[in-house]
Amino acid sequence: EIDQNADGASWSPSISADGTRVAFASDASNLVDRDNNGWNDVFVWDERAPLSKPHFVRASQSTATPTDGANGPSDEPQISANGEFVVYSSLAHDVAPLFSGMLFLQQNVFVYIIGTGESYLVNSPESTDCKDTPGTQTAIGTWLMCLINGGTYASWNPVVSSDGRYIAFVTELPQLIPTWDDGFGEWLPGETIPAGWQPYVQPRVLVRDMAEGRFY
Repeated sequence: EIDQNADGASWSPSISADGTRVAFASDASNLVDRDNNGWNDVFVWDERAPLSKPHFVRASQSTATPTDGANGPSDEPQISANGEFVVYSSLAHDVAPLFSGMLFLQQNVFVYIIGTGESYLVNSPESTDCKDTPGTQTAIGTWLMCLINGGTYASWNPVVSSDGRYIAFVTELPQLIPTWDDGFGEWLPGETIPAGWQPYVQPRVLVRDMAEGRFY
């Protein structure tokens, strides 16, 4: 029982292929220091951690104050088979850089990189010039991750490939759905939805290639 001393409930475990890392959601407040945000968070139990470091790390932490929890609930964790990446959904808007989502209005999908301790937004509209635009990309190993603001529609239920490169999730964000037609015209990925217009979108399953920043 990895969370035997937890003072709250835990659920949704996901384990790496070698069994040394487990991602899970919990509303416990004593797994890591300064867990006083009042929300359920996503944690990683890490048997690979040196004895001098705690076995628990919080994936859904604030970028503004890294020692603090996120400013909204996080759930649905899935860890990659190699144990290096954790994907999860969250209503928080402070767990990833360059993210302007609105708290409590929609879920978004994030990927947490255990090696760096950082989370990045997954369900951000792709940009054809991302790789050529300074300040909109960051290196993740040998990959280039596009850092682009998210939308205002929910994305949830993420799963991740064994090496963390591909992330599948459910979304209703129109800009991500190829050639989505609402009956009044066709919307293509990256197009802007008119201000004040909230079209109904049926949820779709998409896959994002994190190396290329593209959706399939």
